[in-house]
Amino acid sequence: MKIWLALPYLVFVHELGHAVAAQLLGLRWRPVMARVHGLPIAPAVGVYLPSGGLPALADLAVATSGPIASLLVAAAAWRFSPHIAVPSAAFGTASLVPIKKQDGWRAWTAARRLLRRA
Repeated sequence: MKIWLALPYLVFVHELGHAVAAQLLGLRWRPVMARVHGLPIAPAVGVYLPSGGLPALADLAVATSGPIASLLVAAAAWRFSPHIAVPSAAFGTASLVPIKKQDGWRAWTAARRLLRRA
């Protein structure tokens, strides 16, 4: 199987992880299309922020749930399809890099807020 055929499914599972976490936390969310330079490139999940923003723990949970979903797919697929496991693990790991406006950045800032309170 060509990996490019699996990529939309891997992105879907990643975004589903964010949606499930938001739903479990009682947050409102909706599917959106992420854009780069005005061009739609990938589905994403938009969480409606309450006034005052998300509590740090909820922000951390939602930010890390997508990468965790990707890493779980990688672990589950490893034995039967490394061609799916490797890109899923790479996607999950790469999305934790703290780049502004990405999952890793949100997780990093939420973790820092939690540590400041401790």
